[in-house]
Amino acid sequence: MEPSRPRLYSEIVRHTSTRWLTVRPQGIIVAGQPTREVVVTILSHGPARTLYRHHRPVCRSLDGVTSVGRKPRQVCGACPAIAECVPQILVDLDLDGASHRLLLAHTSAKNFIAYLGRVRRRGVAIDDLDTRIVVMAHGYWGELSFHPVE
Repeated sequence: MEPSRPRLYSEIVRHTSTRWLTVRPQGIIVAGQPTREVVVTILSHGPARTLYRHHRPVCRSLDGVTSVGRKPRQVCGACPAIAECVPQILVDLDLDGASHRLLLAHTSAKNFIAYLGRVRRRGVAIDDLDTRIVVMAHGYWGELSFHPVE
């Protein structure tokens, strides 16, 4: 097993106060204001799932395996509602020195996966690269696109 790299206290504190980003057609909400694009460093990414009822989340998994916030925790594979869950990608990122999280739904997730493929073909680790995230308005929802900062 590879030893974990030492972290500075400020890094640890930053990661314990993670904020969630919200995407709207007007932009990503940062400090209460929508912005059409942000430059971030992607720290990690992985599968997630959300079950919606009447357009509201009623169950969520941040690893695609077990639910969060439910007692007892539900195993996604054994859940009778798994076919109704929306597959997503959870992205942990650094924005202006602060840790943030973003859940990507279908179209934005497809764009992210394509971006990861382009980055990997260049032989670059995703966390060694600054990424520009741009919001494209589609009526009542915003789609994200991902671009390397050159």
